[in-house]
Amino acid sequence: LARLVKGRRVTCRVRGADAAGRGLGVCWVGGLDLAATLLRGGLGWARGQETISGEDYGAIEREARKQRIGIWRGKPLPPWTYREEAWQAARTRAPEGCAIKGHVSARGRFYVPPWSPAYGRVRVRERRGGRWFCSEREALAAGWRPHPWK
Repeated sequence: LARLVKGRRVTCRVRGADAAGRGLGVCWVGGLDLAATLLRGGLGWARGQETISGEDYGAIEREARKQRIGIWRGKPLPPWTYREEAWQAARTRAPEGCAIKGHVSARGRFYVPPWSPAYGRVRVRERRGGRWFCSEREALAAGWRPHPWK
């Protein structure tokens, strides 16, 4: 993706929302649909967005899988499955099952979800104002920001 967009103008348009209310959109560089290009290279999942841009993302993903291109050379774990597994494992070790770490630093108050690469390095230091959260929504409502390493 970095190579596709480096130094070039990216245009995106929101085309709808998913079940959680997050915006779904399409991004292009020139006339190149970035999602379709990444999917053709075997670099992601269509995840139910088969027709958002007029491209059949599901068909593109299926072809990359069939050709064993990119991640499809192996048996990749979908990101949503990885996050759920990380969440469940962290919940068993977290106070009251609230697995999101609230970290206080000189730069501010940040939260770190279990799937973050920083999760294992961050310690909740309650004496310094750190705390645990049960959801990202709860952390945001309390005024905490996503950790920059998220």
